[in-house]
Amino acid sequence: MSSRCCSFLVGVAAVLAVGCTNSVHEPSVRSEIEVRLPETPDFQARQPAKMFPDGAFSVLALAESSERNIGKEVTVRGRVADTVICSPGAEAAESANEPQKAQVGRAEKRAKERQEEACHPPSHLYLADDVNDEGARLLIVGWPPNKIRGVRSGQELTFRGTFNRVSADGVFIRQAGLLDVAP
Repeated sequence: MSSRCCSFLVGVAAVLAVGCTNSVHEPSVRSEIEVRLPETPDFQARQPAKMFPDGAFSVLALAESSERNIGKEVTVRGRVADTVICSPGAEAAESANEPQKAQVGRAEKRAKERQEEACHPPSHLYLADDVNDEGARLLIVGWPPNKIRGVRSGQELTFRGTFNRVSADGVFIRQAGLLDVAP
């Protein structure tokens, strides 16, 4: 076995020796062409505004100061990152079909409210400074489902509400905090 190993090494050395002796190097020729490249781009991530001129927090600023703002009423501005629309279950469909003695418009409105009440979890949305960033997102609860249906991803919105860890109805609990807005 050692003779095979020696034969192999001798063969490799012979190939390397022959390959190295036959190399031909051409001198480099410099061109008179001048190359102009664009300015180097700024790759540093831009931080979103901490506070807007009107006093509204950015989502990141509110997240960073969450301990100081728990239980306080705050204003926050950001872009809609995600919406969760509740789809009512069978219970809501049954309650919507109950006969009511009120006007038809009022009956339809109440039936729709019952459908929304029967949803679990209720409709809500997430606000972020950058919709592509999965980092700091703020849960917005308490906003009427008909308004949530009308928003689109990336739309800039401003909300005023109470910043807490638990929603007023006790349905949502979020350690990072949530904004409970009045309808």
